[in-house]
Amino acid sequence: MLSFELYHSLDQVDLDILFALEDFLKEKIPSLSWLQDYEKRNKSRGHFDYYLFFTHQQNTPVGFACIFLETQTRPLLKQKAFEFFNLEVPEKYIVYWKIPSITPIPYFFHPHHEQKGKESLQILFERYAEREDVEGQIFLAQKNFSFKHTNPSAFKVSEHVDYHLKYVETYHEYLASLELRTQSLIKRTWANLQKRKITLGEYPHFCESSHFKKPRIQELLQQPENEILQTWLKSNGMTLTFEFEGEVLGLIFLNYGKNTVFMNYIHIETLQAIEDYMYIQYALIKFYELPQFNKIHFFPGQQIKDVHPDFINSMALTTLTSQLVSTHTPSANTEHEFEQL
Repeated sequence: MLSFELYHSLDQVDLDILFALEDFLKEKIPSLSWLQDYEKRNKSRGHFDYYLFFTHQQNTPVGFACIFLETQTRPLLKQKAFEFFNLEVPEKYIVYWKIPSITPIPYFFHPHHEQKGKESLQILFERYAEREDVEGQIFLAQKNFSFKHTNPSAFKVSEHVDYHLKYVETYHEYLASLELRTQSLIKRTWANLQKRKITLGEYPHFCESSHFKKPRIQELLQQPENEILQTWLKSNGMTLTFEFEGEVLGLIFLNYGKNTVFMNYIHIETLQAIEDYMYIQYALIKFYELPQFNKIHFFPGQQIKDVHPDFINSMALTTLTSQLVSTHTPSANTEHEFEQL
């Protein structure tokens, strides 16, 4: 088992270790400011527990795990009873095992220490299960990761696009390497977009563009479910657009890690809808123009709608299948709350 240190805020971590942690996570997230931003914005909902894992031979982290403890609202009658008798209302939590909006897996370990790291996580999972203030725990079970637990409630199996590895030098070569049927569909779709007079835009600083100030985009960006996009816009990278007659139909956000480009997107207009897989194709065009990067990660795990999984694989995209698991009876909003974290 690895040794570990627990922190309730990244601000508590010594600067030397924080710099080492950021270097350790460079291929997984654009920067630690992502996590710090989520921490600040979710203080009203609960708090984070961060675990840094170490070996006895070195003082730099070989693993990282993130857990969010969401404070549960007490029934009004119970709340008033505690207040009437001047008693302190005990906090109750639901534990979400997830690194916010980055990956459905709640940990990163150096490959040499991953097995021991998972054993350490299982022990932590059992400790949370024993706590009286924890009502339940929620995580995504996958082929290479799950917690051992009695009587879990498993629901919602989903498949997401995870990443693409660069294996040729240009987008043209990438497209030519695909199956003829896949090539033809993508080329026809590009031709159809051109026929519809849909143009492509590229903005190094989208927040400074005239599009950013338009009411429709401001309205979408202010919606709670799109709050994550504020983090994307503040980070380094660029914004790509699909446009029609000066109006933005969809946004693609690209941000840069160590050797990895991170991609997210949002539909703006549904009447002039662009196929989901074309957002990925446009991101791949820019990805192949950046020789310093060898991997593009689609997060928080894009679901391409209305296409067969075989078509996704035929685009040389790696997918990830997972199942949401809860140790307590899930509510109707459990899935939504997990995805929004």
